[in-house]
Amino acid sequence: MSEKSLVARLNTDFVIYLSGRILPAVLSFVGVSLFIRILGSKEYGKYALVQSVILLVSAFGSSWLAQSLLRFNGSFKSELSQNRLDYIIKRGLRLTNSIILPLVAAGFLIFFKIKFYVVLVVLISVYFQTNYSVYVARQSSLLRPKKVFVGNAIRMSLYLTSALIFYYLFPSLGYVNLILGFAIGNLVGEVFVKTWIVRKE
Repeated sequence: MSEKSLVARLNTDFVIYLSGRILPAVLSFVGVSLFIRILGSKEYGKYALVQSVILLVSAFGSSWLAQSLLRFNGSFKSELSQNRLDYIIKRGLRLTNSIILPLVAAGFLIFFKIKFYVVLVVLISVYFQTNYSVYVARQSSLLRPKKVFVGNAIRMSLYLTSALIFYYLFPSLGYVNLILGFAIGNLVGEVFVKTWIVRKE
């Protein structure tokens, strides 16, 4: 590959990758405007508070594993090493989830004093958000920019559409529908990433 074609490819990949990062922000902005109108500012404020806790706890629980994967992923090149890395990821996620999920449940039940079914939905969302963050870190150096763009678009689109569908099916759940939509978006995102791992693309 010549230097000129390499530079052209890098520029193209940069634009696609940047678009894949900007798109979720744009869709999130659209979602905020849409859901505030649907739920009202008070109900959406509850969602924003709970969602902030979910993202904070997930980042706290998964960042150590995600950063380790980013640092050492390149040294695990053989198939045997990749299998060992997958084993480390699974053990790390089990350890993380076994610690943070009970703490989140206790915190919400004691301090927030919200209903038990809401706590279950929150735990599901934390679980899928944590797993998604780790698996994205696992493949961040290997995924093509187009797949990053497509993956982010699918994840955020499913979050918005699922939340809307749940809201119109179960309007009495209020902001919980948004948390469910967020969890489904992360679940599907994790499935896509795992599929890319199997294909080794």
